[in-house]
Amino acid sequence: MLGDHVHRRTLLTATPPSPRGLWRRIRVWVLLSVLAATAGFVVYFIGVFSGGLDIGETCARLGQPYDDAYRATHWEEPSRFFPLHNRCNAAFDVVPAWVNPALVCFAALTVIGAVVAVVMGTARIVAAVRRSPARIK
Repeated sequence: MLGDHVHRRTLLTATPPSPRGLWRRIRVWVLLSVLAATAGFVVYFIGVFSGGLDIGETCARLGQPYDDAYRATHWEEPSRFFPLHNRCNAAFDVVPAWVNPALVCFAALTVIGAVVAVVMGTARIVAAVRRSPARIK
């Protein structure tokens, strides 16, 4: 009887987990998401500015012929958001080949990290609400 009274009192005075404890559980996923987004921005910056300010000079510096006819036909390619391309001619792209796959990987890691963090945080909050003293009758 005494043990039953102590147990009920402990349940009624128990506090839900602190927000700081919740943060500790999901910080790895938040950190993964933030680092992947930052790396994605850096890679995107590298890809966008890989052609320099004057694509003709960049092509000449790289030893590739600059094809005006090809550039006139495909004028929208360098200004596209994704995939990144900035071609000197039909055969040579000044954007490194690893940029577009890296962008996809970093975008996926960003989304996965954010979704897992939100799901874990939501699950922990729901569990804390279910254990809260206000629900005990």
